[in-house]
Amino acid sequence: MEKIYFDLNIFIYISKGLKGKNKKYSDLYTELLHLKDNGIIKIYYSFFHIYEKAKSFTGDNEEIIKNEIIDMNLLVDNNYIEVYKTGISFSEKDPIELYYEYKPHFAICLDFEKLIYKYYKLIFLFNENIVNFIKTEEKDLENISKNKIINLIDDTINKKINEYSFNEKKEFINKIYINLKKNIPDYFDEVFEILNKHLGKHLSNSMIEQIKAKLKKSKEDSIKNIEKIKGISPVNLKNYLNATKAILIENSFSKQMLPGVLQASLDILKICPDKKRTKKRKNFIIDKEDMMHFNCANLCDIFVLNDINFFKRNELVNIILNSNLKLMDIEEFIVYINNRFDSI
Repeated sequence: MEKIYFDLNIFIYISKGLKGKNKKYSDLYTELLHLKDNGIIKIYYSFFHIYEKAKSFTGDNEEIIKNEIIDMNLLVDNNYIEVYKTGISFSEKDPIELYYEYKPHFAICLDFEKLIYKYYKLIFLFNENIVNFIKTEEKDLENISKNKIINLIDDTINKKINEYSFNEKKEFINKIYINLKKNIPDYFDEVFEILNKHLGKHLSNSMIEQIKAKLKKSKEDSIKNIEKIKGISPVNLKNYLNATKAILIENSFSKQMLPGVLQASLDILKICPDKKRTKKRKNFIIDKEDMMHFNCANLCDIFVLNDINFFKRNELVNIILNSNLKLMDIEEFIVYINNRFDSI
């Protein structure tokens, strides 16, 4: 039985097809149901499909969102991919129930969305400073070899940093220090403000004080670590960058998170970058939904998506990791399903 994972836009195409907007998608839906009911395929979804729908919530589009999730559920049959801190696994969960479980938290989650992106911006701060000379001119997929991708950051750190003068390295470290010192305290203050605003009515005063104490300690620890950056000798800049990279890898939770981390890194390095960065999103460092969708898809046999650059980044990661995950755009997938349907 083939396990299939859709990017959210594929579910949306099918839902629109069912409303008579495009017959090829309604035909695809019929064939998928038939293959599913005959035990030939299994389609999965994850929390991040629901999360993306939550982000589109405006207050007057709830019926549309709910109907799209109902259409999705007819295909997925509660087949759920669950993400834990320690990894990812197959599970079962009703997407309608997950939607209603998650709905009361839309407001706080959308507030945290802003903070999460701010947090990632801080974490990847050093990339902002060196991204100009990390960039490769060979943006053509065929011209980017496996070894070039694997060694891109290492080559940059080992070669380009050596070209920096002592004063340039000193200025580079100072920029990191100033930015972190300016933004980290505000980040923790905003986290507490949002928690207090949304959860203040539901938590006891003692619980709020405990949360406040933990955030205060984390803030103080972070400020101490920032002060250590100030003491980095310019001659040790290369070691600092390597250590930062190692910390990012350690914080990837598990090896199952590695595909998504790698494809997000390619995006940061402007290799087949995300074209969706509108004025509203231009300062966002990564698209964490794309990152997590790719991680979830790696448990399956086929990942169907229609974003060209997201597709190319995933294709590169497949090469790096020697993955057997098949990537298909919607048109390829329709042909593939037609053939499977005709062969029954």
